[in-house]
Amino acid sequence: MKKIFMMAALLIGTYTLTVAQTRERKAPSSKEAQAENQATRMQEMLKLTAKQKAKVYEVNMDYLKKMETARADKSIKIQDIHAERNNKLKSILTNEQYMQWRGNNKPGIRGGQDRKAKLGEPQEKNKSVN
Repeated sequence: MKKIFMMAALLIGTYTLTVAQTRERKAPSSKEAQAENQATRMQEMLKLTAKQKAKVYEVNMDYLKKMETARADKSIKIQDIHAERNNKLKSILTNEQYMQWRGNNKPGIRGGQDRKAKLGEPQEKNKSVN
């Protein structure tokens, strides 16, 4: 019985390793495709008009180009790029659309101060020097 169990575990392990190694990774999509996907998702989520979608696409393209530049040039502040994008989107979207987009686009587990709260850790309070 022990031998059968060990053999089954070995076969399952071998199969898992084989499948994991043979999966093809997606090639990174172009900036144009990324911008189009973002604009389409925003159109579905926010019920954008065709005119709004076209403007959002342009904002997303500009944002992606600037982010690529910022990754290469560490002197560029990513927060400034995010703020610029938010300001442009705010001028394109209605107040309701913008608030809905901001509600769905808050910093998550990967960033922002929400990280510790999401991980169940207490947040540190700002310490002021007196």
